[in-house]
Amino acid sequence: MSDLVYVSGHRNPDTDSICSAIAYSYLLNATNKYNAVPVRLGEINRETEYVLKRFGVEHPVLLKTVKQKVEDLNYDKVTVFSKDLTLKTAWFLLKQQNLKSAPILDEHGQLLGLLSTSNIIEGYMDQWDSEGLKKAKTPVENVIDTLEANVIYLNESLKVVEGDIPDGYMALDIGPKSVELFEDTLKDAKTVVWNGPMGVFEMSNFAKGTLEVGKFLGTLSDATTIVGGGDSTAAVQQLGVADKLTHISTGGGASLEYLEGKTLPGIAAVSDK
Repeated sequence: MSDLVYVSGHRNPDTDSICSAIAYSYLLNATNKYNAVPVRLGEINRETEYVLKRFGVEHPVLLKTVKQKVEDLNYDKVTVFSKDLTLKTAWFLLKQQNLKSAPILDEHGQLLGLLSTSNIIEGYMDQWDSEGLKKAKTPVENVIDTLEANVIYLNESLKVVEGDIPDGYMALDIGPKSVELFEDTLKDAKTVVWNGPMGVFEMSNFAKGTLEVGKFLGTLSDATTIVGGGDSTAAVQQLGVADKLTHISTGGGASLEYLEGKTLPGIAAVSDK
């Protein structure tokens, strides 16, 4: 039995009303489906009081109102997003969790705004590809300015290096030796918490490190493997290794701070209540 159910008669209860509420509550409890409680919506008359006393039955609790109160609302399970999530990652998580909206919080847990879906966004995001920007004839300068980003040119000069990164190059993924190092370190682990992809996994050229580490974690059958963070969650989902892991959470940096024993603003606020 889990759901609490109040069983009552009419507002000015007579003996029939009170006895029916008590009997029906007994029946619901006997089915083990509900936690039924008989209640009354008004004062008991003398006849009903005599009947209850005669058979040794307690008076049903007086329920002064059946209007919904704030404490009755289920508002604890709210999915919140960090302001650092990319639009596409946020969209992916909204769709994955079947949400129409989600609050955006800053690093202090303060509300910044509300992210919601719309028919216009759905038209672009459900069919997201580079052709969308091409058809819209959006200048690349506008995209760079909007995203406050640096351009990554995917050309044939990509290379795997050891040691210092040459001038003019960027570290966009881990190499094979780094993958081997991770695997050697984690092979005997019993608990692994993974936060953050290994590279710019959104681009296939730089997804191999994240994919290899994710696939290896999936082979640790005796270990508890946890992935935390919006980008990490999107990575394992996109790369098809999510079903090999123990648990996937949207909690990223906050999860790590919680494991470190730090006080999280949201939990502290709830605890104060």
